[in-house]
Amino acid sequence: MSALPIPAETATETAAPAWLTGFYAKVDSLDIDGVMAGFTPDAVMQFGADDPISGHDAIRAGLNGLFSILDSMKHAIHRIWISTDTTLMEATVTYYMTGGRQVPIPVVTILERRDELIADIRIFIDRVPMTA
Repeated sequence: MSALPIPAETATETAAPAWLTGFYAKVDSLDIDGVMAGFTPDAVMQFGADDPISGHDAIRAGLNGLFSILDSMKHAIHRIWISTDTTLMEATVTYYMTGGRQVPIPVVTILERRDELIADIRIFIDRVPMTA
């Protein structure tokens, strides 16, 4: 993980690359195996204010917990900035909760890739509306 995720002087706003839209299509359909295939074995994920979790087993367990309260979700990507292997994404995620409630939440995500896979993902989100 770099000290500054994207050096401001080298970040370029761009359209969402195919690897990113493909990854989030799997996330949105709650395809746990497809999502996990996008991570390095030693990947780190931080979701909201939770402590970071490391490795496939921990990430799978965390995602299974999230996916268990959802029917689906939809990422509407608004803006993307890329600098070498780091991507910054601004989106609105609509969570379709079990029970029928829809909860749209603004999210910023930083993804760092290594060898074409996600090595680090930090999801900045206020999850309170999901539990309200």
